[in-house]
Amino acid sequence: MKKHRWDCLEKLLFALITLLNLLPFLSVRFFPSLDGASHLMNANIINQILIWHNDLFQQFFRLNPEPVPNWTTHFILAALQLVFPAFVAEKILLTGILLGLPLAFRKMVGRLSPRNILYSYLIFPFSHSLFLFFGFYNFCIAVIFLILTLDQWLKYENQRLTVKSFMLLTFLIILTYFSHILVFGVLLLILGIRILARAAGESHIRSAGWGQLFREAGHKFLTLLEASLLPLSLFFYFFISRPATHQTSYLPTRELLSGLGDIRSLIAFDHGRESRFTILLLLLLFALLLFSFFRFLFRKSTTSASSKSNLWLPLVIVALVALYFILPNTYGTASFTSLRLSYLAFLFLILWIPTLPLPRWSGIPAVIIALYVNFSLLMLYQPVIRDYSKIAISCNKASEFIQPNSLILPLNCSENWFTSHFLDYVAIDKPILLVYNYESETGYFPVTWNDKRRPGFFIGNENKPSNFQLFRVRSDCFAYRVNYILILGTFTMKDDIFYAKLPKILAEEFTIAYRSEFCTLYKRKK
Repeated sequence: MKKHRWDCLEKLLFALITLLNLLPFLSVRFFPSLDGASHLMNANIINQILIWHNDLFQQFFRLNPEPVPNWTTHFILAALQLVFPAFVAEKILLTGILLGLPLAFRKMVGRLSPRNILYSYLIFPFSHSLFLFFGFYNFCIAVIFLILTLDQWLKYENQRLTVKSFMLLTFLIILTYFSHILVFGVLLLILGIRILARAAGESHIRSAGWGQLFREAGHKFLTLLEASLLPLSLFFYFFISRPATHQTSYLPTRELLSGLGDIRSLIAFDHGRESRFTILLLLLLFALLLFSFFRFLFRKSTTSASSKSNLWLPLVIVALVALYFILPNTYGTASFTSLRLSYLAFLFLILWIPTLPLPRWSGIPAVIIALYVNFSLLMLYQPVIRDYSKIAISCNKASEFIQPNSLILPLNCSENWFTSHFLDYVAIDKPILLVYNYESETGYFPVTWNDKRRPGFFIGNENKPSNFQLFRVRSDCFAYRVNYILILGTFTMKDDIFYAKLPKILAEEFTIAYRSEFCTLYKRKK
């Protein structure tokens, strides 16, 4: 009876912590992230093209004909924005990410080592990683799908897959690919390691010969190939069809070592302040590893079946760390590969720890320290989130002074790199077209430029060359006049032809329609 009561209380505690973890991100109108505004704006563009058949948007943009990754977030946001305002759609997405990761991780811990379920609390500091603040929502969602796919595989690996379970496995693998291509590749690597490690481990406990074990492993690989055939084909096509992916750059070894030493993938804003807590988390993980090692060394009888059957987890960690040092950090315009791999390596480290020969009581101090780190980081983030949210609100409010189907020239004059896409907040709810769209430039996202129809645009008076600036993508294309100019930050003169003309153009051709502490909206006079 006491054990049942304790289990109920523990589950309630986990649920409470999970909900408290949401508060800093849902307490502001907009959760400000590096790329979040661009995702909201492009989800709106998808609806303008696909649902509302807006001709202006169809001239500038088209849906990417290639089934690229990075679709999941845009599809979810586009669907939600048909029903809710953009800021509500974003909150629903964030809620799904911040609830999904802890719950999926806890499910995996329960499958691997239910006696050490307390160690599932180690996931909380990893639930609000650097990638969440950077707006890399597709990566965050892909990690959840990776864990769910792995859990599905472990659930059925000892039995023949039914049609229903195979279809679910296939669906999860496809979702992982369309969320993030790197996580998809890591998922296949992990499943491959699991198959080989299990075959090698069973050779010591089963009378079956190596031939039979290899046949069983081959059957598992065939099942994996069948379930992942479609996304695997798209995976290879993605890299073959993009010469830019061969343009790579690497991080120095010293920086890579430093990134592991302070769990850099969890540090979002202030390295000096945040690293104090991430290093404490790292020391906790190493202390648990050392404690389990000494227990294994001096009390071999404590080595559990769970520990022996999950030796594939350290192999996964070693493989991810090796890739962390081997693979380039950037492929063309895709970046942060090293940090993503280190995050996944730490994720599997905290998944391995519950399977080690640790006493149940050791989970209590681990929970206390993990939650201390988690909420200390959240307290550091809270004022930063609040301040950046004010800038996001300011940019979004400018849309109230803009007519639908207007062309906006966004100019980022802020020196803060984190706000480089905040101007996109102006175009997340209304049919407002920004003539700059970084996602459309890359070809990695669902929305691309419509090169066959894309018009040019201009500002100023075409009869006065000194007071005129034309932006044209082709020599024969039609050009629209820009209706508004939205400037983030304070405009300063630059050694550039365009910025040299801009003050005169603003003074003679535009008038201020909206001004806040953070941005200024100029409207064309005529």
